[in-house]
Amino acid sequence: MIINVLTKNCWQNGQQFLKIKYKNGLPALVFAFFLYACSPKKEYQLETIKVNNGWGYTITLGDKTIIKQTIIPVISKEKSFETEKDALKLGTLVVDKLNHDLSPTITKKDIILLAIKI
Repeated sequence: MIINVLTKNCWQNGQQFLKIKYKNGLPALVFAFFLYACSPKKEYQLETIKVNNGWGYTITLGDKTIIKQTIIPVISKEKSFETEKDALKLGTLVVDKLNHDLSPTITKKDIILLAIKI
């Protein structure tokens, strides 16, 4: 008989605990979700940089540099971008790929399509 009473009390206590937890926990959970959803997202920032032989670019996320590209990728020579505009075109493509959760790799076809001077 005592076991049944203890079992019943434990069950009742568990139900009561869950009701309190559910009532108080749900608004907190909803608030946390909206706080996360409405918080400003970090964005990739593209910046051109002047290097010895021409131009390059950096891509940062918050205060962390993700990519620093001082030469034209994929080509056999180690050559910087001739113009700031060329560095910006390729950097914009890389940022676009990152924003779409794609690999930021560049192909020779990308360079040709963007009309970047090699």
